[in-house]
Amino acid sequence: MSATNWTRPHTTPRPCSRSRSTGRRGEKQEFRGGCLACQWEGPVHCGEGFGDGDNESVEEAHDHAFPGWRTLPPITKAEDRWAVPRSRSRWTQLTAQYPAGWIDQGAPVLACRRYRREAHAPPHAGRPRYELHTPWPPSSQGKRPTDQGTLFR
Repeated sequence: MSATNWTRPHTTPRPCSRSRSTGRRGEKQEFRGGCLACQWEGPVHCGEGFGDGDNESVEEAHDHAFPGWRTLPPITKAEDRWAVPRSRSRWTQLTAQYPAGWIDQGAPVLACRRYRREAHAPPHAGRPRYELHTPWPPSSQGKRPTDQGTLFR
């Protein structure tokens, strides 16, 4: 299904978590993505949270609600994570590349990770949508020559 044709109304991704007793060893965390608009639930992921187990469940919930979200343009500068959503012109420029209707449905904002297992940021009063952290895009620089003959012609 094409991301640009996706128009399911009121699809809302949500993560769920619970602690399960493991006997003498204590508890383990389980995470699962779900949807508030339908009965969909993703598979269970185990982890410690803070990007371990919980990120996978949040991503699967967004795969359900906004298929193709991984192709959205990311915010690449850490300082822009707060600046872009607060600037009407910069926000419009970023979201112009989103499929029609996604912004009104609460599509996520993508931001490049600051470190490997950075946890996704849930919606809150200052940001009414998820901020999903993605890997940095590949470098646009070409490969540099390593052959000495190429360097000293």
